Parts: sequence; structure tokens; C-alpha cells
Amino acid sequence: MVSLDNILQKHRIFVEGKADQVFIRDMLKLFYDISLNEEQLPQIIININGKDRLHKFVPTLQEINNGKRNGGNNLVIFDSDYYEIDSGIETRQSWLEGLKSELGIKFQCFLFTDKKEKEGTIESLLETCIHPEHKGIFSCWEGFEQCVKGVSEKYTIPAKKSKIYLYLECLHGPTKKEKDKIKDPNRDFLEEGIWNFDVINNPLLNELKIFLDKHLS
Repeated sequence: MVSLDNILQKHRIFVEGKADQVFIRDMLKLFYDISLNEEQLPQIIININGKDRLHKFVPTLQEINNGKRNGGNNLVIFDSDYYEIDSGIETRQSWLEGLKSELGIKFQCFLFTDKKEKEGTIESLLETCIHPEHKGIFSCWEGFEQCVKGVSEKYTIPAKKSKIYLYLECLHGPTKKEKDKIKDPNRDFLEEGIWNFDVINNPLLNELKIFLDKHLS
């Protein structure tokens, strides 16, 4: 059974950014009806502000080793893109396994992938969770990408973060209050009409739930 007390006492989840932190918070609510308040959130779901900063959290990671969190787990939930010649999920997994040995730490790892089970990001998962009523927004984005490519090969297609940002901007109102909801710390992934987190019919989301079920129980 996954409970708030169990998570508070035993488990720590390490993520790359604020959007990931908010997303995992909302998934704990969706999957287990667990709500983290503003004080609990940064203690349990730790935003390390970039994959290369995991070493700065060694004292927290080593609480497992010194018995402070007996029976608990460190969970690392990262993107699998690596931005190198030999990039992708295998490279990221190998790098993380190397960190375990180098830093003397223990953790279980989940890497976001895309629909083809190759390298991906949290945005790869979010793209599969948009509300069916709004798929037309992404069709427009695909048209934009093709248009840019057609204009010049020297142009860079914006990252998927921009795609998700655009999706949310289209669905929120024009006021400053509404636009603030688009920012990473303010996103509400449980907002009806915008997201569709269907674990049964979404393999990528189901993989995340299976991982959390296994290591938070």
C-alpha cells in the first residue's frame, strides 16, 4: 500500500526540473490520492535543477545507506535524451549506473521515452496525455514544423517544451492570471479538459505507474 506516511518517512524522488516535480506531485494524487503540501513537496520530490547536479544531493541519497530511511527507496526520474553522438536511453542508463559506483549511492531509475521506446523527455509522455478534444493544436504544430523545414534547413525546430507550452497557451485565457498557469511551477496536470491520464490505454503512463507501484509500496 502506498501511503503519505510511508512516502514521508522512507522515500525520496529526484527529478530534473520544476515541471517534472509538479507532474510527479499530481501523479501521486491521481494514482494514490496522496496530496503533498508546499512544505512536503520539496522534501519528497526533489528538483535538482538539471541531471548533472545529482551529485550535490549525495547526503540525502545516502540516508538509505546509514539507516535513516530503512526500507525506503531513492527514485530518480529523468529524461532519457543525452545530447551526445551516442545518445539515448542506453547512454543515460550507463551514465547513471556509473554515478552509483562513483558516489557510493543507491537509487532506482525511471527514464522517460517516446512512443517508439527510444530517447525522450517528460514532454514525450505529456504529448500522449493531451485531451482528445484538442489534438488539432498538435496538428497545427506539425504544420508549423514542416513549414519551417521548407523555408530553410538552417532553422532549428523548437524543442518539445515549446510544443507543450503552446498547447497550454492555446487553452488558457489571455489574462496574466491565466497565462501564469502555463509556467512550470503553476501547472495543474489534474485540470479536466486539458489532460487525459488514462493509465489503462496509455502504455507510457502505465510504465510510470508500474515503476511507482513497485518502489513506493
